[in-house]
Amino acid sequence: MKKVLIVLSIVLSCFLLFSCVEKPAAEVETPALTINAYVTLYNAGVAAMQQRKVEATDLNKDNKIDIDEVFVAAHKDLNRESDYASGITEWGLSVKKLLGDTSGSFGYYLNDVSAWSLNDEVKDEDYLTAFVYADGTTYSDTYSYFDIRNANAVKGTEVILSLSNIGYVVELDDDGNPVLDENTGYEKYVMAPVATAGATITVNGESTDVVTDADGIAKISFSEAGTYVISASSTSLTLVPPVCIVTVK
Repeated sequence: MKKVLIVLSIVLSCFLLFSCVEKPAAEVETPALTINAYVTLYNAGVAAMQQRKVEATDLNKDNKIDIDEVFVAAHKDLNRESDYASGITEWGLSVKKLLGDTSGSFGYYLNDVSAWSLNDEVKDEDYLTAFVYADGTTYSDTYSYFDIRNANAVKGTEVILSLSNIGYVVELDDDGNPVLDENTGYEKYVMAPVATAGATITVNGESTDVVTDADGIAKISFSEAGTYVISASSTSLTLVPPVCIVTVK
C-alpha cells in the first residue's frame, strides 16, 4: 500500500509540474506584404486601365512586391485573372499572356524606365505601364510619357505639359562629341528620352486642337470642372499613349 501511495504521489507531482509549464503562445500569422501601385495597361493602344490604383500582394512570400505580382493584381482588379500568365523561359520569368494576348509582343515600364524583368521590385506608389504592341511586325511602338502624372487646375487656367518619348539618340562624350563605335567607326546610339513634337493632345479619348511644339510642350485649359484623362497621339510615331490625370475645380 505504501508503494502504491508513493507511485501515485510521483505521478501527481509530474502532472502538476507539466501543467505549470507555460505553453507556447499560438503562432500569429504575419499579414502578407501589400503595396499600392498605379497601373496602366494597353492592348494595341486601347486602354484597359489608366493609372488605376491597384493593391498588390507578396504572393511568393519573398518580402517584396515584383512586377509579376502587380500584373496579377491588375488583372484581378479587371476581373480578368485568366487573361494574365507568366512563366520561366530562356530569359527568366517572362510574360506569357497579357490582357488575354499570347503573341509575346509585350513591353513594360516602371516609373517611365524600361524594366529589366518581371522580378523587378515595385515600391509603394510606383507607376507601372504595360502594353501589347500595336505594331506586331516591326515593333515600332514608342513609349511616351508626360512630365506630370497628376495635376490640379482651376477652370480657365492653363495646364502646361511636356511630352517625351524613349528614342535612339547619338551618344555623346563629356565634351559633347559623338562617341564612335570601335568596330564600325560609326556613331553609337543609345536609348534616351527625346521631346515628342507634333503630337495631338487628347482629352478623355477625344482629339483636341492642341499640338506639342518642337520641345514637346503643350498648353491646355478646361472650361468645366471635373476629372480629365489627358493623353496624346501622333501620325509619325506609334505612341504608347501617355497619361496625365487632371482634376479641374
